[in-house]
Amino acid sequence: MSLDHGKAVRFSANGPTSRRFVARSWATALAVGLALAACAALAPARLQDPAPAGEDPPAAKPAAAAPADVAPGEKKALPAPSGFAKPPETPKEIWEVVDFLIRSGQGAAAVPYIRGFLDLQPSDDDYLTLRDEFGVGAFSRLGDTDATRPYLKPVTDRLHAAIRNRATNPDRIQAHVDALTRSEDERKLALAELASAGSHAIAPILAALGSADEAAKAKLVEAMGRLDASAVPGLSAALESKDDKTVAAVAAALGSIGDRSALADLAHAAARVEGPLRDAVRKAFAEIHAKETGSPSKVLADEARKLLDARPVAGTTTRWVWDEATSQPKAVSTEIDAHRSWLASRFARAALLFDPTNASAQKSLVALSLQQADAGSAPPEALAAGADILGAVAREAAGSRRHDLAVKAITALAKVSDRNVLGTSSQPHALLQSLQAPDRRVQIAAAEAVVGLDPKAPFPGSSLVVPILARFAANPRRQGAVVIDGNNPRGTQITSLLNSIGYDARLAQRGEDGFRLAAGTANIELVVIDPTYLAGAWDWRDTLSNLRADARTSGLPVFLVGPLSLGDRYASKVAGFSDVHFLVAPTDRDAFKGQVDRALGRQGVVPLSEEERAEFALRASQLLTKIAETKGSAFAADLAAVEPDLILALNHRATTEAAAAVLASIPGHEAQRSLALTVLESTRDKKARLEAAEALASSLRRFGPLLKAEQEVQLVESLARETDAELRTAIATVVGALKPKPATVGRLLSGEGSMIRTK
Repeated sequence: MSLDHGKAVRFSANGPTSRRFVARSWATALAVGLALAACAALAPARLQDPAPAGEDPPAAKPAAAAPADVAPGEKKALPAPSGFAKPPETPKEIWEVVDFLIRSGQGAAAVPYIRGFLDLQPSDDDYLTLRDEFGVGAFSRLGDTDATRPYLKPVTDRLHAAIRNRATNPDRIQAHVDALTRSEDERKLALAELASAGSHAIAPILAALGSADEAAKAKLVEAMGRLDASAVPGLSAALESKDDKTVAAVAAALGSIGDRSALADLAHAAARVEGPLRDAVRKAFAEIHAKETGSPSKVLADEARKLLDARPVAGTTTRWVWDEATSQPKAVSTEIDAHRSWLASRFARAALLFDPTNASAQKSLVALSLQQADAGSAPPEALAAGADILGAVAREAAGSRRHDLAVKAITALAKVSDRNVLGTSSQPHALLQSLQAPDRRVQIAAAEAVVGLDPKAPFPGSSLVVPILARFAANPRRQGAVVIDGNNPRGTQITSLLNSIGYDARLAQRGEDGFRLAAGTANIELVVIDPTYLAGAWDWRDTLSNLRADARTSGLPVFLVGPLSLGDRYASKVAGFSDVHFLVAPTDRDAFKGQVDRALGRQGVVPLSEEERAEFALRASQLLTKIAETKGSAFAADLAAVEPDLILALNHRATTEAAAAVLASIPGHEAQRSLALTVLESTRDKKARLEAAEALASSLRRFGPLLKAEQEVQLVESLARETDAELRTAIATVVGALKPKPATVGRLLSGEGSMIRTK
């Protein structure tokens, strides 16, 4: 017995019991067809008709392949679902099939139909009809299977566009605006529909106000006040109108809606207009502000601060502005961050209209002016704000890791600061606080500013400057990390993983050693600690406490590493420490890198690039040279303590000259001996050796010979061998400054210098 399922469906659909028998939808018919097909496939072989004698059994028909993608607009016939005489053709018919297949877990089978649906390029009405009949969930279910997930975004984006297009359709909006002055039932329906149009409804309503009689105007104004918060941007833009009646109407509407985002614009309007209109605007402001705590100035300043502190976001948004030419608000597209800055500026300025002494609003406006300025420049409004406001901006920006803003604030602050008050106030000066900022860009900017002020005597905090500059001058080329773990194999694994993701990691088994590495090395960007076991006297708490207490390491991110449960066990224990993160004990490089990058990103940490390290090393070396060459510098006494960093800086070509010049000013054995090593190193480039020789000769003249005896011999021997005229002159100057014995001079002059000893 055979059954034509397609005919059965069509026949039953014509019968009087079609709604109760086989459902008329394509999806139900498909379900029946698939069920019958499944039964046939499961039937025992002995019940099937055997093949005629002498003939091979009929070959199984291959499954229909999913059609390939086609060009937009090109229609390709869809396969008929099992049990159908003809395939679905309309968007609704196709979507019924798609919805059923996805709900029944057959995502791969649904893909050809989704493609066919998209190829039809359904209209806005099609999408809205499907939404109303199937619900939004039918669209979101595309993300339930791997096969259909790639189609989720294009389909839902198109649905959202259809909803948006319908809500903002001018003809539709106008029809509902016309209904606002009719019967109460019509007005209620029109208001419900206009709510979805948001700010797009304001221009037609304002246009209707211009030609309406007094009774109709009252209804229109009342209707605007019954819209929701989505209409506030358009209404707020209309406050900029030069027409008093328009301003009065939209102010009343904003007061009725009661959304606080209108406060700043109402404040601006209240300051701009006069007479009875000002009273109307202030009344609207009071209706909204009655729900707030604090003065109007504080409310607005706090809102500006929130906008400025928000993390940057990519993408665009819509801003509503008043177009005086057309006497209506209009939407313009703008970057989200630019829109936030614009709003923050309006809020802060409005706050100052209420209270010109509001420091928070002043800081926000100064910060905005600095953000918009070019690097290295200081806008006039920021400079005019003075040291107190600039210092506060610098502190807050450094603390929140907005290092670009902090650097700009420090640059401006240095131009208006008094060098005589750096260490005299009860609160540390902002420049000194910035020396200990978490970000190294801020540190060197602050050090540069403090040295540039040229204080004439040491002061509390001045001892931080030279060590910071010296660590930069050492100029390691890679970002560094310290691993502190008493278990050597485990610590070695973490060290290797950090090396594989771009760090120059060093392992310490004792907390004390790890702290010294982190504090004494210029390129350290993070510290990893396994808290379960450390060798030495310090446990993990001691180590972390010392890292946070020392200015050189207080801003370093610290990671505690261990099993997944580590975070739960230690969360309360590290609550008092800043920038502490948790890492799951790693086994995979990429997963480990992801953990580190995400944790640093949440804290706004941006590691220095190699180019930045080279630039900062050069700037630091030049500043150290300036300190060494400045008579009576307040920082000169600290130079001797940073000899190790300066000796490292000798090994980097970009900083050799500056490091040599600073070492020449230090009365120490190691300074002279490291310079001599550079002079004697024949593999170094000529310029580096010349610079070291000049610095060594200067040091010898100032402090006398502090070299090892063998180095003096080597310098004399080097002079005897050297063939380059410039180097011979430079080395000869060094030998002459050593005050050689008469015998040594005689042998040099006679050409017998190879075995001379200067004792």
